[in-house]
Amino acid sequence: MAQGDGGWGTVPPPPVSARAARNVASGSGSATTMSGNAAGGKGAEFRAGQVLAQTFRTLLARPGTFLLISLCATVVQWMVTTMGWVAASVLTGFNFVLAALMLSYGAFRTMRGRDVSFGDILRQVGRRAMALLGLGALGTAVAAIVGLVVIGVWGPLAGIPLFVAMLLIFVLAMIAQTMLSVSVLACVVEQLGPMAGMARSFGLTRGYRWQLSGILLAAVVIGLVTGALVVVIVLGLLMGVLEAGRFGEVGGFMMFRFGLSVCGFLWMLLYGAFGGVLVAAIYANLRRAREGDGVDEEVAGVFA
Repeated sequence: MAQGDGGWGTVPPPPVSARAARNVASGSGSATTMSGNAAGGKGAEFRAGQVLAQTFRTLLARPGTFLLISLCATVVQWMVTTMGWVAASVLTGFNFVLAALMLSYGAFRTMRGRDVSFGDILRQVGRRAMALLGLGALGTAVAAIVGLVVIGVWGPLAGIPLFVAMLLIFVLAMIAQTMLSVSVLACVVEQLGPMAGMARSFGLTRGYRWQLSGILLAAVVIGLVTGALVVVIVLGLLMGVLEAGRFGEVGGFMMFRFGLSVCGFLWMLLYGAFGGVLVAAIYANLRRAREGDGVDEEVAGVFA
């Protein structure tokens, strides 16, 4: 599939990022150096298989670090769900952004073959704590946009079969997620505001949205398979415990509910780590496809 017609719209000329533009204006860098091939020529081809392969290579390189980050985010999220819906919505956005930045920092360092530890990640992301407030609002806005898309189409779809309505809602939510998939990283790496970050995400994904849709669909399948494996393993072990002991009907029901909670927790832990690294791989490959390999140095400069 050609890049020019491989997505929902044609691929515009590679833009010079906001960070690169400021460097050029101040005389600290050239447009060609800071944006890769922005002055001429195109970057590497954006391929869904390559993005997914890079995601798994990065995860398997340091599984303990990424799972520890995801564990912290999962525990915080479970605590957040006990709060009121307003506080939960705001804190969910903040937690989402914090986890995404920590996972992205670790992913970018790993992709470049550099050492990284959980403590190092905490220190680096902590230096940008104030910026996280605005980015947390962005994370909440992204979730709200997807939710509004679902709510907005639910009424008109009420008269059609439930399966068809759910399928259409899934497609619309997928479109919104595709367009906004790299908003947070665009804000951090290119030092943009929340709205500018969303606009930058629209621009970066334009022309590659069919490939991105394939990646997100593959991620959904991976999530379903992971969830099924977790359920089979956890509930299988739980059934063995129930058969070996005498818990009674009430005790058995409580153990079953506990098992389901464990399944949900483990799924969030595993899929959270995968999702965070996947977004980092998507952003890095989108930038490389538009602007060439030179953007790796810009990303490394932010996550130094």
